Amino acid sequence: MRYIYRFATALPAVGLALHLSTGSAAAQDVTLDVLYAQPGFAKYHEPIAQSFMAKHPNIKISFRAPAANYDEGHQTMMRQSITNQLPDIYVPGFHLLAGTLNPALAEAERAAPVTVIADHADCSLQFDPIGKKGFLSACDIAKSMLTNAGVSYRSVAAPGGALAEVRVGETVVQSVDARSLSAADAKAAKAGVEARIKAALSQAGYPTKADPERMNLAGAFAVLVVFVIAATALYGPQAAALVELFPTRIRYTAMSLPYNIGTGWIGGFVPFTAFAIVTAVGDLYAGLWFPLVCTAIAAIVCLLFLPETRGRDLDA
Repeated sequence: MRYIYRFATALPAVGLALHLSTGSAAAQDVTLDVLYAQPGFAKYHEPIAQSFMAKHPNIKISFRAPAANYDEGHQTMMRQSITNQLPDIYVPGFHLLAGTLNPALAEAERAAPVTVIADHADCSLQFDPIGKKGFLSACDIAKSMLTNAGVSYRSVAAPGGALAEVRVGETVVQSVDARSLSAADAKAAKAGVEARIKAALSQAGYPTKADPERMNLAGAFAVLVVFVIAATALYGPQAAALVELFPTRIRYTAMSLPYNIGTGWIGGFVPFTAFAIVTAVGDLYAGLWFPLVCTAIAAIVCLLFLPETRGRDLDA
């Protein structure tokens, strides 16, 4: 799922691709040209792309050779903006924030990647909006701890019935299955696993918090400015469009009701849904796919159903 798009083409390209994938008779083959940074992230991008193309054979996702790092990726984008060779989609933004605000974390992830080795049948989708479920399998304990610590990891299948283990570089930490334990014992077992994993992370150079002395505040500010520009590009015309959609007598209710439903139900479920996605995938940024999919759905609805309001009397 977050992500900086080339504003003039990326989101329309995604919307167009999804629209064409609905099976209309006029659908034509579409190719999306994608660039991302860090070659190691191929293990996340390529399976998603293959799965998507299998379901939507008229859409092809073509990956360019990934940039070696985020700085190189941004320089490539600046050069190609001059030569008119920009990709349709570029996905570095939220990763770049980690590199600018917590470079020690980015360095540790490259030097000592984390792997969770577990029987996939032992791993749950940790979606719990009301906080009543207990995810106490060995796999769930390991993945939830890493997600809460803000550490990305790769999942590897283990033989059936094997206890999950976390590998931090060359260090291996065994998890525990606490499902058959009492509440107090389960809490103590989880705390023990978390302590051992934190010790392994610390030994591998993973920071417990960002170092203010190493923060690139100017770089982080520049990234956030790009995000803010993207937001204003949405909210500016959106306000005018919403006003034009509804007559005066129902405008307040017609605008506020769907807005608050969307904010409450879609926005309100972001933390729970993003956490579940991250624990399932292992990529700290995978939760951004949830708002991206919601945005794509909104784009399709607008393409199909948004009426033309030019010249409409706003006082009617």
